[in-house]
Amino acid sequence: MKSEIVLLILNCYKYREKALKQKRTWLKDLPENILYFHLIGDSEKCAEKEHLFDYDENILYVNTKDDYNSLASKMITAMNAVNETIDYKYIFKTDDDQMLIDDNFFISLPNYLQTNSQYDYGGYVVKVPDHISQYYTVHDCLPKDLFLKKCMYCNGRFYFLSKKVIIDLIPKNNEIKKQIIEDHGIGLFIDKKFKQTILNFDTKNTFFDETCLVDKEIEEERDKYFRLKEELKNCEIKLDYLIKNDFIPFKNKQSLFAMTAHIVFTDIDNKNTVTHSQKLIKLIRNRIGFKNILISDDLSMKSLKGPIKENTIKTFKAGCNIVLHCSGNLKEMTVVGQNSPLVDRFITKKTSEFYKILS
Repeated sequence: MKSEIVLLILNCYKYREKALKQKRTWLKDLPENILYFHLIGDSEKCAEKEHLFDYDENILYVNTKDDYNSLASKMITAMNAVNETIDYKYIFKTDDDQMLIDDNFFISLPNYLQTNSQYDYGGYVVKVPDHISQYYTVHDCLPKDLFLKKCMYCNGRFYFLSKKVIIDLIPKNNEIKKQIIEDHGIGLFIDKKFKQTILNFDTKNTFFDETCLVDKEIEEERDKYFRLKEELKNCEIKLDYLIKNDFIPFKNKQSLFAMTAHIVFTDIDNKNTVTHSQKLIKLIRNRIGFKNILISDDLSMKSLKGPIKENTIKTFKAGCNIVLHCSGNLKEMTVVGQNSPLVDRFITKKTSEFYKILS
């Protein structure tokens, strides 16, 4: 079997509901190049061999205990199973209590790794000295005198390993199986050469911790959350179309000026026009990629609510570099001037470039 990426998710019989909830939500939208398995320890099912793949249910049974203290053993056994059975490039790892926030994550990360092959290990980097673990205060099944060695590793919320790292780890599996804290235990035995270029990113921006829901009100709130995510996903599709088509001219670095419109994009900011919307101007700067002078449309054209002073202040606060006032009303122009910042070097530089083109 071939799959560019294999996603391994720590699970157990006790918390199967967590796995089922992941399957009902974000796992069903994984890209085709990612094959996932929930990991369950079952010595009876694996009596004749170290692992058993259930491709119909996306479960990988491994010959370990199914408790919290066996997570490191479960993970290295699963890694070995993948390495023996599947033609892959990377193993991604997460837990059964993680729910996806960033819908684009499993597209953007593989694409990034494809063009940045120097990264063999990545996630949220943690550095710890030699110490006695306090994890027993959260998981009372852990020993109170658990000693953890000094180590730099990626937090277990999510991390990835290249095939090169997996092949290097497998001969160390007996030592890894003795470890109790899974992410630390895996990281402890990753060779230093693979840690010279760790891809460090905050996984809290990608996943949030999910509890096994039993309360009906909490379940309803969670369902609302996923409905909202679906609506936002549709909004993103529309936005992606605009960025790839309508907004192409503004990606050109030679476009020195752009103008905001006094219109409302309800899917993004239903309270403010573009001219007054920090959300939309951040989108113009970051998503569309326009980095030059942003001018407001005419403040005197009567399409903005409120007095001219308020509209001037809100326009600059939203992120416009220059406000436009066209009516010739001297009283209004004075108010605009009194509430405008001084011309900075950025505006001077860009207008100079524009005048050079004209001349």
